[in-house]
Amino acid sequence: MLNFPKRDIVAHQEFLQEVKRAHRFYARFYFLKKDYSLIKSLPKNSRVLDIGCGDGKYFCRSMLMRDDLYLVGLDKDLYLSHIAANQIAGFVRADCNNPLPFKEWSFDFVHIAHVIEHLPNPIILLSEVLRILRPKGILYLEAPSVSCAFIPPLGLKGTLNFYDDPTHIRPYTRESLRRL
Repeated sequence: MLNFPKRDIVAHQEFLQEVKRAHRFYARFYFLKKDYSLIKSLPKNSRVLDIGCGDGKYFCRSMLMRDDLYLVGLDKDLYLSHIAANQIAGFVRADCNNPLPFKEWSFDFVHIAHVIEHLPNPIILLSEVLRILRPKGILYLEAPSVSCAFIPPLGLKGTLNFYDDPTHIRPYTRESLRRL
């Protein structure tokens, strides 16, 4: 990992703050656009599951776009689960390393973003998703880009580097995700 001298970070603090603001704006715009196209394409009254829902922000955005969807969030994190449970009526606290607590063919759309890189055996989760996804259902699977393994943190709070997160077990490429 690259380290920048502290004097360089202090001297460029204004620039770094601007990069941070621009990144937040771009990330929000990009993800809203992506989410909107996925959510918009779902049939009326679809059942949607967000695995690793965290605090439920994906659901809040989805509900603003489509109020006819039945949304279910699943997460194992106790703190985030508490927040999500207050925002999502269909919240389930569960660990996706185990069988999922849903009947076969329960969902039209399953959203999994930045979860699979944390799992010791992702085949368990993907097998369960195939079981609960309805015929012609959609699975959206997102993992950190392998390029994140090489981006230094630039002195900003938080992390941009895949390997800075000790809970990340393995990085994935598009090809390695397809092979799963």
